[in-house]
Amino acid sequence: MIRDLPGIRRNARGEPIAVSQVSVFVQARGKNNGGPLGFPVTGVTPGLTDYLPELRLTSGRMFKPGLRELIASNKCARQLTDFAVGDKRLMRGGEWLVVGNFDLGRTRRRLHRIRGCRHDSVRLRPQHV
Repeated sequence: MIRDLPGIRRNARGEPIAVSQVSVFVQARGKNNGGPLGFPVTGVTPGLTDYLPELRLTSGRMFKPGLRELIASNKCARQLTDFAVGDKRLMRGGEWLVVGNFDLGRTRRRLHRIRGCRHDSVRLRPQHV
């Protein structure tokens, strides 16, 4: 597997830093006008904070594996309904609890902007990734 190849960055425990991701398209409502907005939500495997050390939780906590929990960027929490800590979102046939909000700081990563929220704006940990 790729994560075991030489040259892959490792965390403090000596484990390879590799995160699998899958994106799905969801819709939300804007806080300003209530209009629908579509954007991708990215599901990730454990190791997100090793992969994105610039990710800083500003409220709440990190999601727990195996539960329908997500963290959303501060920008999404400001601009969209139901992305603040404690909110519940109906997505893809199930209810997801927003357990944290985050900021990526001044990252130099190339992020795709989609109608005000970045591609990396919402992270979740589904039950079976």
